[in-house]
Amino acid sequence: MSIARFVQISDTHVLTDPSNPPHGVDPNETLRQVVRRIAERPSVDFVVVTGDLIGDDRASSYAVLRALLSPLPGPVYVLAGNHDVRAALRAELGAPGPGRLAEQPRETRSDPYYYEFAHAGWRFLALDSQIPGEVSGRIDEAQMAWIAERCAIRPAPPTIVFVHHPPVPCGIGWLDPHRIENGPTLIAALREGNVRRVFFGHVHLPMTLSAGRLVCTSAPSTCYGFSDGRAGPVVIGPRPGLQVVELEGTEVRSHLEWV
Repeated sequence: MSIARFVQISDTHVLTDPSNPPHGVDPNETLRQVVRRIAERPSVDFVVVTGDLIGDDRASSYAVLRALLSPLPGPVYVLAGNHDVRAALRAELGAPGPGRLAEQPRETRSDPYYYEFAHAGWRFLALDSQIPGEVSGRIDEAQMAWIAERCAIRPAPPTIVFVHHPPVPCGIGWLDPHRIENGPTLIAALREGNVRRVFFGHVHLPMTLSAGRLVCTSAPSTCYGFSDGRAGPVVIGPRPGLQVVELEGTEVRSHLEWV
């Protein structure tokens, strides 16, 4: 039985000018290191970046991101996070959908950036949990209806979901207010489909959470991390990492690599 492999990276926080970066970590350089590690791996079918692509609200940072990701050999799929600007994301990286970033048609719309793609018999749903101007997340009504429609399809292919914010509580006091506000509604919709795993970002540290039989797994940031202390965020950095995921049959295996 063949094995499909992809890599999840998250919270790249790329800057147009990294000369004075937050927390003293150059996110452009740490992303270069991560991309180099991925490019050296055999048999990576695609890469997904689960949001917070840029860290400075500048449209030009998306061009920097595209250049930094260009050594990757296969398709790259991106999501919007709370730090992203949807119109600028579309204008530089292209419309939501499958394919290499350079091949996507350009748009200037600012509506939610979500889409579906398929690979090796699996279905992948890339969601947009951004509330513009807010740190926490939410799935809007139109997108939720689309998710319910996709999950109602029968027979349901094995499905992976990508989203920026955590869909369930993390158990960390300062992080939990930043999760998806209507997470229970999202989880209920996903339970109707053959969802094998949810991969998310935002938290800058690896964790595995459960919502009944539904497992939710985060990737670390490619630049700096946060501690899991409950009192408040403590920055750890630089601490670039990535998550390698293997799909075999209907099984999902994942592991972390620190760079």
